[in-house]
Amino acid sequence: MKINNQDLHNTDILQYIRDEKEKTCVELRDCSQRMKSMTSQMFEPPVIAGGRTGTFLHLFNQGVALYKGVTLGLTVVRGIRRLFHK
Repeated sequence: MKINNQDLHNTDILQYIRDEKEKTCVELRDCSQRMKSMTSQMFEPPVIAGGRTGTFLHLFNQGVALYKGVTLGLTVVRGIRRLFHK
């Protein structure tokens, strides 16, 4: 049997399969580790700046995000109600 232009016997084929499996497992572990680190970086909470200004801006930012979330939710609920009342 030929694999990658190499003539292999039965024992060589089994060793080749084992080697390829090990390479693939190592590659999957590396990819998994990179994905975990990327997601943890993406979803970690932002660093709050010290002092009064930083704290105030953080609270203001949270308040605006809460307001936008509530208004979006109400808009969706109104749209669904209009859809079913017609």
